[in-house]
Amino acid sequence: MLMKTHNLLNASAIVIVLAVTCACNSTDTHTKSVTSRNLDKTPGAGSDKLAGTLKQYPEVHTWIDDFRNFRNAANDKDTPKLKNYFNFPLNADSTQIWYAIFDTEAELEKVRNGPELFSEKDFERYSSKLFRPAFVRSLLKIKSAKLFDKGESESPKFNDKDGYYYMIVTFNKESQTLSLNIAYLNGNDENGDYVSEGEHNIIYDFDIIDHKYLRFKRIMIAG
Repeated sequence: MLMKTHNLLNASAIVIVLAVTCACNSTDTHTKSVTSRNLDKTPGAGSDKLAGTLKQYPEVHTWIDDFRNFRNAANDKDTPKLKNYFNFPLNADSTQIWYAIFDTEAELEKVRNGPELFSEKDFERYSSKLFRPAFVRSLLKIKSAKLFDKGESESPKFNDKDGYYYMIVTFNKESQTLSLNIAYLNGNDENGDYVSEGEHNIIYDFDIIDHKYLRFKRIMIAG
């Protein structure tokens, strides 16, 4: 009788040990599974691969890296990537963004009486007008190394179907802003005199966040 009781106790002990072991393994497996899922959802540090972008962009270490990424995205017409430089919706009045998009007074009149906000959908619709060929062409000629070292770089002057223009980009260290200023010029009249009427500048201002990332601030029209 004592032997049977002893055997039953041993069997019970084995069952308990097995149950505890299985429970631990199950918990450990579940923990690993949850951790793996969480890691999958966590973006890599400095990752610049965004859903829907046309390509992989280099990692950003400083603002000049993000400037180069912005320039490449503008050249590639990579709208999903370009949207990353804006915080939508934008206040259409304070950013003056419509003035860089529309050319005629009739178009601008509609906007003045229209919505106060510039939405993500507006950007998707009008990004090609916001970053016109003249903007991209001159932006590509900005020497980024000089811009980073000197705080300023200027493109050559262009004279083509889009007009007579050039771009100057300046970095303000104190305010941590980057300004992309595209200047449209006029030529000489039939007497050889320079004509200034119609000259104007479109200035794209970006804030620099954490000394690394460009974020659109506003557009200013001068002239």
